Amino acid sequence: MTSPARKSRRTQWFLAAAVVLAAAGGGGWFAYQNGYIGVSNPADYADPDGVFTARFPNPPVATSVTAADPKMLRWGERGVKASVGRRDYAVTVQDGLNPGDLEPGPWGRDRQADMLLVLLASNSHGDVVHRREVKHEGHDGREVVIAGRDDGKVMAVRVVVGDKCAVRMTVHGPGDKANPEAALADAAGFFESVKLGPAVHQAVLAHDAASSAVLVAMLYRANASLSDERYKGKWVRLTGTVTDVVADGSFTIDGGVTVRRAPPARMSVPVRKDARVLVTGKCEGLIEGMVVLTDAVVSRPPS
Repeated sequence: MTSPARKSRRTQWFLAAAVVLAAAGGGGWFAYQNGYIGVSNPADYADPDGVFTARFPNPPVATSVTAADPKMLRWGERGVKASVGRRDYAVTVQDGLNPGDLEPGPWGRDRQADMLLVLLASNSHGDVVHRREVKHEGHDGREVVIAGRDDGKVMAVRVVVGDKCAVRMTVHGPGDKANPEAALADAAGFFESVKLGPAVHQAVLAHDAASSAVLVAMLYRANASLSDERYKGKWVRLTGTVTDVVADGSFTIDGGVTVRRAPPARMSVPVRKDARVLVTGKCEGLIEGMVVLTDAVVSRPPS
């Protein structure tokens, strides 16, 4: 027959075990609720268009695709996303960034990054609670933390803008908006796994001051090889007078430079014959007797 003392000790042991199990269960529930645990099967992903590669905590799936519509101020985007626990990890490629009058240099790049982040905060019903500049593989980028207004979640965001597209990296899940640095620290490993491919380039102007279109055309006709070393494959700024406008949106400056506009820019700054313009484009060299600029942006004339 079990003595009362032994029964008491056994009851105490069971109570202690129950407390430990309850604490462990509560800790597990807390960890799940805060997105710290979940089934993970890390997977590498390569963007089919060569924009980026990344390592996700689980095999990613494609997100919805949006076509760019500059007239409606809508950015094009496509991407992939993976989840673990209650956290979502995503990389999104965005195009149609340039509303038509932003040069592909530092000022235009920063303006586009700011626009993307403002739109993301608005569309996610959140507020930017932290912002800082960051380097990503030598590219100038932005990092922000967006806190949801009523869902208790925070989104760590890093965005890099190139001359063709932008790459946006996000980690979204439970967090403390009063400690945004913690959200960025948690997301840093994922952000650093994102490697930019050849389809993303940091656009840098070849010359700070604008050159005369007449002068550049004369230099090419005098010595095309030497001029290629200076201009070809680089972003250049040219000024001149429009001498011809073609139906597809391209035009000629001073009879010696053909300007082919970037698609989103066609609906923005109008170009008319005999108008003075400031153009930024990538020089393709001398083609059929004309200096050719591609992906060109026409700056909006001062008011």
